[in-house]
Amino acid sequence: MTDLALCADLDTANFIHKVCGNVTVLQNLLANLDNTWLLKQCSNLTGSGKDNLMGFKPSEQCRYTDWMVTLPDASLLALCWDYDQANFISSICLKPAALSHIVQYPANLWVSALCATCFNNTRGTLSNNTDGQSNTTEAHPCLVKEMIVRLNWSCSIDLNTICQPGISQVQVVQAFLRCGGEVLLPRMEKTMTTEVASMVKQATSLWVILLIVLEENQMTTLKVIDNIRQSVLDSVSVFLKEETSFSKKQVLLQCFAQYFQIPLARLRAVLSSVDMNTMRLILHYYNRNHENLQLTEDYLRTLVSVLIKTHLRRDEALLLDLSPLLRLAKPEDINTLPPLQNNLIVLNLMNDTISSLSVAQRQAFGSWFGRSLDVVNMTAGGPSFIRDCGNLIAYLPFRSFQHLSPAQVLNGLDVLLRNELGAVKQQFVAQRVFGVYKNLTTDDFRRLSTLTCQASMSDLLAYVNTSAFPVIQENIRTCVAQGTYVPSNMISSLFYSNGSELHSPAALSSEKISQLAQLLPRLGAGFLQQLNQSQLVPAFSALTSVRFTPTQAKTLFNKITSSESDLTTQRFRSLGTVAQGVSCNILSKLFQSSVSASSGRDLLQVLRQQPVPLHPSLKRCLMDEMYKSNFFTELLGEMGAQIALSIPISTIKKFSPVMMDSLRKMVVLEPQYFLLMPRIKQSMLVEKMVQSLGLNTGLYTEEEFRSLGVMATFVMDTVFQQLDRRFLVDSIEFLQGFCYNSSKGDIVAAMLQEDDTFGPVQNWNSTTLIQVDRFLFFLPQKIIQQIPPAVMSLERLERLFSRQQQWESRDVGTLCQSDPETLLSRKQFMFQYFSGSPNLERASLSASSTPPSCDSVQLTGLTVYGAVSSFTPSVIAQLGRIATQLSLDELASLKLSEILSIAPLGAVSTWTRKQLGVLFSTILNTTKQTPRQLNSSSLVALGHIVCGIEAPVIDTLNPVEFSKAVLWLGRLNLSCSEDQLQAVVSLLSTSLVFGPISTWGPEGVSRDRIIRW
Repeated sequence: MTDLALCADLDTANFIHKVCGNVTVLQNLLANLDNTWLLKQCSNLTGSGKDNLMGFKPSEQCRYTDWMVTLPDASLLALCWDYDQANFISSICLKPAALSHIVQYPANLWVSALCATCFNNTRGTLSNNTDGQSNTTEAHPCLVKEMIVRLNWSCSIDLNTICQPGISQVQVVQAFLRCGGEVLLPRMEKTMTTEVASMVKQATSLWVILLIVLEENQMTTLKVIDNIRQSVLDSVSVFLKEETSFSKKQVLLQCFAQYFQIPLARLRAVLSSVDMNTMRLILHYYNRNHENLQLTEDYLRTLVSVLIKTHLRRDEALLLDLSPLLRLAKPEDINTLPPLQNNLIVLNLMNDTISSLSVAQRQAFGSWFGRSLDVVNMTAGGPSFIRDCGNLIAYLPFRSFQHLSPAQVLNGLDVLLRNELGAVKQQFVAQRVFGVYKNLTTDDFRRLSTLTCQASMSDLLAYVNTSAFPVIQENIRTCVAQGTYVPSNMISSLFYSNGSELHSPAALSSEKISQLAQLLPRLGAGFLQQLNQSQLVPAFSALTSVRFTPTQAKTLFNKITSSESDLTTQRFRSLGTVAQGVSCNILSKLFQSSVSASSGRDLLQVLRQQPVPLHPSLKRCLMDEMYKSNFFTELLGEMGAQIALSIPISTIKKFSPVMMDSLRKMVVLEPQYFLLMPRIKQSMLVEKMVQSLGLNTGLYTEEEFRSLGVMATFVMDTVFQQLDRRFLVDSIEFLQGFCYNSSKGDIVAAMLQEDDTFGPVQNWNSTTLIQVDRFLFFLPQKIIQQIPPAVMSLERLERLFSRQQQWESRDVGTLCQSDPETLLSRKQFMFQYFSGSPNLERASLSASSTPPSCDSVQLTGLTVYGAVSSFTPSVIAQLGRIATQLSLDELASLKLSEILSIAPLGAVSTWTRKQLGVLFSTILNTTKQTPRQLNSSSLVALGHIVCGIEAPVIDTLNPVEFSKAVLWLGRLNLSCSEDQLQAVVSLLSTSLVFGPISTWGPEGVSRDRIIRW
């Protein structure tokens, strides 16, 4: 600013021409809030008059009322402060709402500081006016005016404005200095030499230093330091925004940007050592320039971590500057936040931010918030406690959450339901509300929404024949539509209480059918067959989004379109989920009438959007018609993997490389349909694809591997053996996500032991095991024994098993057709070998006592765990086939209370009939359940143990739960007796499940797998 003033005085002609006469230069200079004096200076120099201000007119441009809608830029804000201060103070400073709106942008924080000083001065003046005298300049002498008069200075500054009671000390000093500059600098223009100019600059710098020293020693309150910092930041921001030369920017960026170029390894140490003021400047700089800085997430996470762990403890106000970066805070860092739970500004910030955070981060904030709560202050919070606390309350640890009272829960439902509560908290909320309040209103049930499905049936039945009951039914229907589990007896009691209605489907009204729409799939195809067109057509709009099975959709399709002679493409598109019931004959006509690829694309889109897999016969029909059409090639890329993979291999072999590449892209996008194919078809498809795309020669590169997606591990063994070893080592975690058959697993095991990868197993360390991870299960037993026992701790073993289980529960692992018996055997061996068991090679068991079906390793497992009755669930889960060697009494003593221990035993297929019966009885005794209380998860876990249920007991099972479990049980080769199988068929053919066998369609037989049973 000093250099600028000297140039104006010493080089006036050029200054007028190049600064005052150049609007762009003048505006750029005015972007610095300390240069607003230029308006009057240029007005004086150009002779345009003191009221001209180079075109700036405060009365027209300082429209304070408009600022509540649109924030002014920084330069306009400063100009209005300098040249219209009286109105600025009355319109902004003295109105908290307006002031708060202005300072929400960090660049405008100086306004708050100056207004605060102004307010303090005004308040001090008024408090001293104890005699009730008017606040006039005579009662309060104006020091700056007296000094200017005594010095005989004549300048353009309005002294009446400067002498107002509300003026701040900063403005007084600024006015005095500017007045002196106007008067003195022109006088020295002709006499000031270079040496004198240097002395003036030095004197100016000394004045600034003196003001800073006075402020640091708390002798003045001019806030010079804050204004300097803000001015520097504003000037840097404007310069970086408007300067086009990167070389010039680079010089300036060295001031702050060096902090953003520190190597990540040293970043934490450097940031931890900087002082609070520097850290605040770094944050301000980042918040203004984050788009241009393009910092990595690792950098930002480290920055946030240091701020939370180090600097927030010194200055809690930093949290507000940190708010834009909270999404990058680690859960463990969030837990170390200072105790600011009672700070309303902080709580509002957290509540506004929490919706954009991950589940783990939300839970961490909930844990942090919960540290300030106990039973006493939660109870004292009253009914509005949840609303007062906001979104954070939904993420409290359950140990705190459970202390919420029913009144608080009901009053705060809106807050709770707009957050992700989780299953446990949802059940708790439902229990709190329905368990206490027996007279809930219609509005209450609307607020409860899908939480209604967590209530007990008896609580809901109390509202039958009330105005709230239709809302309850609608909530239940919503749950069913969203896939939320609803007990079958609740549905039957709430919707089918009038059994005579369901016994006569043809008597149902269209309105009733609309109400039952989401529940119709549970009633079965037999029920739908008894409905007629006059009932269905008026209710059709409610049916088009329901997840019908192909057979059910076919029944509805035929009834709804029976009177339509020619089905158009537009009409077909309107059928929604019922469209999958189209017959091959009608679909053929639709394709034959399609005159362009666009109309064919419309038909294809309808079938691709179906929420359930299409019937195989429909896919074959669709493929036949598309293949015969003239636009098959155009539509191939839009078929989707489900439809495209139904193309016969013989047809795929004729594909051009372009068509084959389209098929490859579809499989990569939707891998689940490839994994559902028969293994032989998988191999044939990939073999042809590899040949067509030219991937079967030379090194199997990373690019080729990634281009095949899930198919990459289904190439021929000769191709897979050429896998780039560098890719294997560098991307081993990525490779562990794929599906491997036994031969590919053997190849991977051999690769892992090569010198170019990880070398001999006996040289592996803990780091190697971390990298190899679940690939360890591919190693043969003799190689596993060479792993140093010191690096394979029980903790490492547990993590390994957990990682394998996680993979098995993911999309690829769930559908991967691997060899479970081999995997189970290697798991058992590794557990026994590394768990501190007696040396397997020295285990002394008599050969005569060794069952022929049990090797020495398995028999050793019977002796290393102690008494059978003391086996923990985790031990039982690892026994597997070893458990078949236990006596009946030992089996009866097992603690089979958890699915974790039941499921591994249910996976074993070599039990005797007596053992199966004992196991089932043991499960019932341990869990204290009756056969009818077993849910679908428990029945699935039983696996082969299902054959231990006597036929009369099978009749007592819950048919609905068993119908869900049969989807899994039907895959097993069960050894049940004929009586047991007959009981199963009888159970599945009841009206609550699939109805009489005569009404079963092809998908019913496929679903139930009765043929395999």
